[in-house]
Amino acid sequence: MKRLLRSNTIFCLYTVVFLSLSYGVYLTSGTKYLDKLAIYYVSLFLFYLGLGLIGKRLKLIEKIKSIKVKKFQVKPIFIVLPIVLFILIHFIILGGSPTIKAMSLGTWQEIAKLRESIGTNVHPLIGYGSSIILKACLPFFLLYLLIKEEKLWYWILFAVGIFYVFSMMQKSFIVGFLFPSFVYSLISRKFLFAAKFIVIMIFVVVSLSKIANPNVSQEKQDHISDNTEVIVPIDTLTQTVADTTNFEEVIENADKTPSKLSVLIYGLQRRIMITPGKIVSAWFEHIPKDKPFLYGEGYRIIAKIKGKEHRSYASELYPLVNPKYAKQGFKGTVNTASFMYEYANFGTWGLVLSGFILAFIFVFIEQFFVDDLILKLSLNLYPLLFLTSTAITTLMFSGGWSFVIVFYYIFLFRNKASN
Repeated sequence: MKRLLRSNTIFCLYTVVFLSLSYGVYLTSGTKYLDKLAIYYVSLFLFYLGLGLIGKRLKLIEKIKSIKVKKFQVKPIFIVLPIVLFILIHFIILGGSPTIKAMSLGTWQEIAKLRESIGTNVHPLIGYGSSIILKACLPFFLLYLLIKEEKLWYWILFAVGIFYVFSMMQKSFIVGFLFPSFVYSLISRKFLFAAKFIVIMIFVVVSLSKIANPNVSQEKQDHISDNTEVIVPIDTLTQTVADTTNFEEVIENADKTPSKLSVLIYGLQRRIMITPGKIVSAWFEHIPKDKPFLYGEGYRIIAKIKGKEHRSYASELYPLVNPKYAKQGFKGTVNTASFMYEYANFGTWGLVLSGFILAFIFVFIEQFFVDDLILKLSLNLYPLLFLTSTAITTLMFSGGWSFVIVFYYIFLFRNKASN
């Protein structure tokens, strides 16, 4: 059993994530869409079994591993300096740190506009570069320097990285930055390092919450969702959760003056299960009733081949999911679980297709990291969690997952310190 879990770690963990997401869908829409979720997961499971057997028989991963890549020692300065220079250039273009600017603003509406401008007021190449720095370079190379015990350069990258992710006003960025090193430290029993990462993550998340909601009292937590680009006061939460959920009844009957611990637990439950589940339910509700299946136009390459304009339902569905804030002029996105993007394009068959794509990725990762459980978890667990709110193509490229795997192959593959 232990060997089975060790060789299928990513798939087993994703199953837990998927069950959590499914529970959120159930809370927000009942059993209405559980059949579609079942189609997706059964497809994923069967493809995973089949592709796993084919992969082992053809020994494709072994052939990839056998490709001789010249191993060379990179001086830390040539890793840290390019990252720092890019961050400096980005700050110059933005006119300073957006978060520091936000501290002088008085309303959440102004801060929402500022947050929205971070991604729209820069050249696409800078935006893409920032995404790779935030989601691949900073997390991977902080872990790399930690493993190599390059203390000076580790602390330099640690400090610069924290300020950069703090300045980008997305709470998920600090978690993504420190999570690989946190998991590595935890498994390696470096508990002081693990505690340091947890404290920093909590501090940055709480700080960004307070900065983003200057006119919300301390008894109320902010309602920024990393699935959207706008800030919503907590007062609107019970209005946005579907009427079919029995979760509302629990809240209505709860203590009117909840403790901070209960607020924290509720907030975690909402972020992990309720919000992702609610958005999946919303996509199912509006597609194809209000928005037709895209038949490939949701993918830039296919849309270009068809001579059609690329369409993003993550943006187009925002006015339907959040009409109140759309009327106020806010532009946002309702990013959802990876399999919903294939559903939006091809319906039920899209769920099957998504199962195949993700099964292929899981088989590759499981076999590629087969001898390195620590780094398999450290480098892949966070992207795995983001499958509940990001398209797989986005996660692999602008989300940095494929870059992390390439970096691992170049810098840490068969590294003794990681075993």
